[in-house]
Amino acid sequence: PLPEGPLRRRLEHLAERVGFRFRDILVWDTERGVVNACVTGVLPGFRYVLLTDALIESLEPKEISAVFGHEIGHVAHRHLPFFAFFFLGSLGLLTLAASGASDLEQWIVGFPAFTGWIDTTWSGLVETGLALASVGLFFWLAFGHLSRRFERQADVFGCTVVSCGHSECPPHDDPDDELGPLVPIIRGVSSPCPAGIRIFATALSRVARQNGMEFRARSWRHGSIANRIAFLESLRD
Repeated sequence: PLPEGPLRRRLEHLAERVGFRFRDILVWDTERGVVNACVTGVLPGFRYVLLTDALIESLEPKEISAVFGHEIGHVAHRHLPFFAFFFLGSLGLLTLAASGASDLEQWIVGFPAFTGWIDTTWSGLVETGLALASVGLFFWLAFGHLSRRFERQADVFGCTVVSCGHSECPPHDDPDDELGPLVPIIRGVSSPCPAGIRIFATALSRVARQNGMEFRARSWRHGSIANRIAFLESLRD
Protein backbone atom coordinates (compact mmCIF):
# COMPACT_ATOMS: atom_id res chain seq x y z
CA PRO A 1 0.00 0.00 0.00
CA LEU A 2 1.07 3.59 -0.66
CA PRO A 3 2.29 4.85 2.74
CA GLU A 4 0.35 7.48 4.63
CA GLY A 5 1.65 10.93 3.82
CA PRO A 6 1.14 14.03 1.64
CA LEU A 7 1.01 12.09 -1.65
CA ARG A 8 -1.57 9.60 -0.44
CA ARG A 9 -3.72 12.37 1.08
CA ARG A 10 -3.48 14.30 -2.20
CA LEU A 11 -4.63 11.32 -4.28
CA GLU A 12 -7.39 10.39 -1.85
CA HIS A 13 -8.67 13.97 -1.91
CA LEU A 14 -8.60 13.95 -5.72
CA ALA A 15 -10.52 10.66 -5.80
CA GLU A 16 -13.15 11.95 -3.40
CA ARG A 17 -13.41 15.18 -5.35
CA VAL A 18 -14.34 13.38 -8.58
CA GLY A 19 -16.34 10.57 -6.96
CA PHE A 20 -13.88 7.76 -7.69
CA ARG A 21 -14.18 4.73 -5.41
CA PHE A 22 -11.45 2.12 -4.99
CA ARG A 23 -10.09 -0.46 -2.58
CA ASP A 24 -6.54 0.82 -2.22
CA ILE A 25 -3.58 2.57 -3.86
CA LEU A 26 -0.65 0.20 -4.22
CA VAL A 27 3.04 0.72 -4.92
CA TRP A 28 4.11 -1.55 -7.77
CA ASP A 29 7.68 -2.70 -7.07
CA THR A 30 9.64 -2.75 -10.35
CA GLU A 31 13.05 -2.19 -8.72
CA ARG A 32 12.85 1.34 -10.15
CA GLY A 33 12.85 -0.03 -13.68
CA VAL A 34 9.43 1.05 -14.99
CA VAL A 35 7.60 4.39 -14.84
CA ASN A 36 3.93 3.51 -15.19
CA ALA A 37 0.52 3.22 -13.54
CA CYS A 38 -2.59 1.12 -14.06
CA VAL A 39 -6.03 0.43 -12.62
CA THR A 40 -7.53 -3.02 -12.07
CA GLY A 41 -11.05 -4.15 -11.26
CA VAL A 42 -14.46 -3.09 -12.54
CA LEU A 43 -16.22 -3.04 -9.16
CA PRO A 44 -15.04 -0.55 -6.49
CA GLY A 45 -14.58 -3.25 -3.86
CA PHE A 46 -12.06 -5.05 -6.09
CA ARG A 47 -10.49 -1.98 -7.70
CA TYR A 48 -6.85 -1.05 -7.11
CA VAL A 49 -4.72 1.73 -8.54
CA LEU A 50 -1.07 0.74 -9.01
CA LEU A 51 1.76 3.28 -9.17
CA THR A 52 5.26 2.01 -9.87
CA ASP A 53 8.08 2.90 -7.51
CA ALA A 54 9.94 4.67 -10.31
CA LEU A 55 6.92 6.82 -11.18
CA ILE A 56 6.56 7.98 -7.57
CA GLU A 57 10.25 8.90 -7.44
CA SER A 58 10.46 10.52 -10.90
CA LEU A 59 7.40 12.77 -11.02
CA GLU A 60 6.27 15.72 -8.96
CA PRO A 61 3.13 15.26 -6.81
CA LYS A 62 0.90 17.27 -9.17
CA GLU A 63 2.17 15.20 -12.13
CA ILE A 64 1.43 11.99 -10.24
CA SER A 65 -2.06 13.38 -9.65
CA ALA A 66 -2.46 13.85 -13.41
CA VAL A 67 -1.35 10.26 -14.10
CA PHE A 68 -3.67 9.07 -11.33
CA GLY A 69 -6.45 11.05 -13.02
CA HIS A 70 -5.68 9.34 -16.33
CA GLU A 71 -6.28 5.96 -14.69
CA ILE A 72 -9.49 7.27 -13.12
CA GLY A 73 -10.54 8.35 -16.61
CA HIS A 74 -10.50 4.75 -17.81
CA VAL A 75 -12.98 3.90 -15.06
CA ALA A 76 -15.07 7.08 -15.31
CA HIS A 77 -15.63 6.50 -19.02
CA ARG A 78 -16.30 2.76 -18.45
CA HIS A 79 -13.52 1.58 -20.71
CA LEU A 80 -13.16 -1.83 -19.07
CA PRO A 81 -16.84 -2.82 -19.59
CA PHE A 82 -16.71 -1.39 -23.12
CA PHE A 83 -13.71 -3.58 -23.90
CA ALA A 84 -15.59 -6.61 -22.56
CA PHE A 85 -18.60 -5.83 -24.75
CA PHE A 86 -16.27 -5.24 -27.69
CA PHE A 87 -14.75 -8.69 -27.35
CA LEU A 88 -18.15 -10.35 -26.97
CA GLY A 89 -19.57 -8.41 -29.92
CA SER A 90 -16.52 -9.20 -32.02
CA LEU A 91 -16.91 -12.89 -31.27
CA GLY A 92 -20.52 -12.70 -32.43
CA LEU A 93 -19.61 -10.86 -35.63
CA LEU A 94 -16.82 -13.28 -36.45
CA THR A 95 -19.18 -16.20 -35.87
CA LEU A 96 -21.72 -14.69 -38.29
CA ALA A 97 -18.94 -14.12 -40.81
CA ALA A 98 -17.74 -17.72 -40.59
CA SER A 99 -20.10 -18.91 -43.33
CA GLY A 100 -18.84 -16.17 -45.64
CA ALA A 101 -15.26 -17.19 -44.96
CA SER A 102 -16.16 -20.78 -45.78
CA ASP A 103 -17.61 -19.69 -49.15
CA LEU A 104 -14.46 -17.69 -49.87
CA GLU A 105 -12.32 -20.69 -49.04
CA GLN A 106 -14.31 -22.85 -51.46
CA TRP A 107 -13.84 -20.22 -54.15
CA ILE A 108 -10.08 -20.07 -53.62
CA VAL A 109 -9.54 -23.83 -53.62
CA GLY A 110 -11.58 -23.98 -56.83
CA PHE A 111 -8.67 -22.50 -58.77
CA PRO A 112 -6.84 -24.97 -61.06
CA ALA A 113 -3.75 -24.70 -58.87
CA PHE A 114 -5.75 -26.33 -56.07
CA THR A 115 -7.26 -29.10 -58.21
CA GLY A 116 -6.86 -32.42 -56.47
CA TRP A 117 -5.97 -30.76 -53.16
CA ILE A 118 -9.50 -29.96 -51.99
CA ASP A 119 -9.72 -33.13 -49.92
CA THR A 120 -6.19 -32.86 -48.61
CA THR A 121 -4.53 -31.01 -45.76
CA TRP A 122 -4.07 -27.97 -48.01
CA SER A 123 -7.78 -27.23 -47.87
CA GLY A 124 -7.70 -27.10 -44.10
CA LEU A 125 -4.60 -24.93 -44.15
CA VAL A 126 -6.25 -22.45 -46.51
CA GLU A 127 -9.36 -22.25 -44.34
CA THR A 128 -7.33 -21.81 -41.17
CA GLY A 129 -5.14 -19.18 -42.82
CA LEU A 130 -8.14 -17.18 -43.99
CA ALA A 131 -9.75 -17.32 -40.55
CA LEU A 132 -6.59 -16.18 -38.77
CA ALA A 133 -5.95 -13.41 -41.28
CA SER A 134 -9.52 -12.12 -40.95
CA VAL A 135 -9.45 -12.13 -37.16
CA GLY A 136 -6.00 -10.52 -37.08
CA LEU A 137 -6.97 -7.74 -39.50
CA PHE A 138 -10.20 -7.03 -37.63
CA PHE A 139 -8.52 -6.70 -34.25
CA TRP A 140 -5.57 -4.73 -35.65
CA LEU A 141 -7.92 -2.14 -37.12
CA ALA A 142 -10.95 -2.10 -34.80
CA PHE A 143 -9.35 -2.80 -31.41
CA GLY A 144 -6.36 -0.56 -32.09
CA HIS A 145 -8.60 2.36 -33.11
CA LEU A 146 -10.87 1.91 -30.09
CA SER A 147 -7.95 1.62 -27.68
CA ARG A 148 -6.27 4.79 -28.99
CA ARG A 149 -9.54 6.74 -28.68
CA PHE A 150 -9.98 5.51 -25.11
CA GLU A 151 -6.42 6.55 -24.29
CA ARG A 152 -7.03 10.03 -25.65
CA GLN A 153 -10.23 10.28 -23.60
CA ALA A 154 -8.34 9.26 -20.44
CA ASP A 155 -5.63 11.83 -21.26
CA VAL A 156 -8.23 14.60 -21.30
CA PHE A 157 -9.59 13.36 -17.98
CA GLY A 158 -6.06 13.42 -16.53
CA CYS A 159 -5.74 17.08 -17.57
CA THR A 160 -9.13 17.93 -16.15
CA VAL A 161 -8.65 16.53 -12.64
CA VAL A 162 -5.61 18.75 -12.03
CA SER A 163 -7.30 21.82 -13.54
CA CYS A 164 -8.54 24.79 -11.56
CA GLY A 165 -11.65 25.36 -13.66
CA HIS A 166 -10.56 28.77 -14.97
CA SER A 167 -9.89 29.03 -18.69
CA GLU A 168 -7.73 32.13 -18.20
CA CYS A 169 -5.18 30.62 -15.79
CA PRO A 170 -2.40 31.10 -14.76
CA PRO A 171 -2.41 31.94 -11.93
CA HIS A 172 -3.36 28.34 -11.22
CA ASP A 173 -4.88 26.98 -8.01
CA ASP A 174 -3.83 23.41 -7.21
CA PRO A 175 -7.12 21.75 -6.22
CA ASP A 176 -5.39 19.11 -4.06
CA ASP A 177 -2.56 21.08 -2.45
CA GLU A 178 -2.62 20.66 1.32
CA LEU A 179 -0.79 23.97 1.79
CA GLY A 180 -3.46 25.92 -0.05
CA PRO A 181 -7.23 26.08 0.23
CA LEU A 182 -8.65 22.73 -0.82
CA VAL A 183 -11.30 22.88 -3.48
CA PRO A 184 -14.68 21.85 -2.03
CA ILE A 185 -15.66 18.26 -2.69
CA ILE A 186 -17.93 18.22 -5.74
CA ARG A 187 -19.03 15.31 -7.84
CA GLY A 188 -17.79 15.36 -11.41
CA VAL A 189 -15.30 17.57 -13.20
CA SER A 190 -15.62 20.55 -15.53
CA SER A 191 -13.05 21.09 -18.26
CA PRO A 192 -9.25 21.30 -18.54
CA CYS A 193 -7.47 24.59 -17.96
CA PRO A 194 -4.18 25.60 -19.66
CA ALA A 195 -2.11 24.75 -16.56
CA GLY A 196 -3.84 21.39 -16.16
CA ILE A 197 -3.04 20.53 -19.77
CA ARG A 198 0.59 21.53 -19.27
CA ILE A 199 0.89 19.45 -16.08
CA PHE A 200 -0.36 16.29 -17.73
CA ALA A 201 1.64 16.87 -20.93
CA THR A 202 4.79 17.30 -18.83
CA ALA A 203 4.02 14.13 -16.89
CA LEU A 204 3.47 12.22 -20.14
CA SER A 205 6.79 13.51 -21.52
CA ARG A 206 8.68 12.55 -18.38
CA VAL A 207 7.13 9.08 -18.30
CA ALA A 208 8.18 8.54 -21.93
CA ARG A 209 11.68 9.87 -21.33
CA GLN A 210 12.24 7.80 -18.19
CA ASN A 211 11.07 4.65 -20.02
CA GLY A 212 13.32 5.36 -23.00
CA MET A 213 10.39 5.74 -25.40
CA GLU A 214 10.76 7.52 -28.74
CA PHE A 215 8.36 10.46 -28.78
CA ARG A 216 7.27 9.94 -32.38
CA ALA A 217 7.24 6.16 -32.31
CA ARG A 218 3.83 4.80 -33.23
CA SER A 219 1.95 2.69 -30.73
CA TRP A 220 -0.85 0.37 -31.81
CA ARG A 221 -2.81 0.75 -28.57
CA HIS A 222 -1.82 4.19 -27.29
CA GLY A 223 -0.69 6.29 -30.22
CA SER A 224 2.60 8.20 -30.26
CA ILE A 225 3.53 10.42 -27.33
CA ALA A 226 4.03 13.34 -29.73
CA ASN A 227 0.51 13.03 -31.18
CA ARG A 228 -1.09 12.70 -27.75
CA ILE A 229 0.65 15.83 -26.47
CA ALA A 230 -0.14 17.76 -29.66
CA PHE A 231 -3.83 16.92 -29.27
CA LEU A 232 -3.86 18.06 -25.64
CA GLU A 233 -2.12 21.32 -26.48
CA SER A 234 -4.71 21.96 -29.18
CA LEU A 235 -7.40 21.98 -26.46
CA ARG A 236 -6.03 25.26 -25.15
CA ASP A 237 -7.47 26.95 -28.24
